[in-house]
Amino acid sequence: VIPEFPLRFGPKLGFRDWHRHYPLIGRVAGTGASNRHRLKKLLRDAAEVERNPTWLCVVAGLLIDPQGRWLMHRRPVDKAHGGLWEFPGGKVEPGETPEAALVRELGEELDISIDPRTIEPLVFASEGPDTIRRPITILLYRVGIWEGAPRAVEGGAIGWNAPGAAAELEKSPLDIALLVKARALIHPVSDATRQG
Repeated sequence: VIPEFPLRFGPKLGFRDWHRHYPLIGRVAGTGASNRHRLKKLLRDAAEVERNPTWLCVVAGLLIDPQGRWLMHRRPVDKAHGGLWEFPGGKVEPGETPEAALVRELGEELDISIDPRTIEPLVFASEGPDTIRRPITILLYRVGIWEGAPRAVEGGAIGWNAPGAAAELEKSPLDIALLVKARALIHPVSDATRQG
């Protein structure tokens, strides 16, 4: 049994170097050629898992205006799910936290600034294991305060809709699931956040 260690460092070290950084592994693995081969394969496999994650993490923001309307973004026609409405957001980049990704994505898509301390996790939706590509999981955050007037920077359109009207918009299955779950948790107008 090989103890846990930071996998991202393993593949960058030469075989002769790793035992100095991880002495317990050196004692467990031994020095025989068979053990060296097994450990190198383990490190290569671990590096491959890191390069090819099994799921794709996406973040999205729920902005609510003082009238209790929800901001929805219509995707540009030339992109995947073109013409469908969604909660604005995007992919989490390697090395990025979901909160940092949301701040970046809303700045790029809507030209607004948000303080990560004013966002809170709300719900998530996932494609599950039956998809033929990497399954997508979307984390929806409630954005409490933002600066600037949201606008569709990267094409498409935005619209402020009452939750019931937002439910009627044509959306992808994951955005439908997010909206249903969010509506169950958020009460109209009395829970409306304010724009900063």
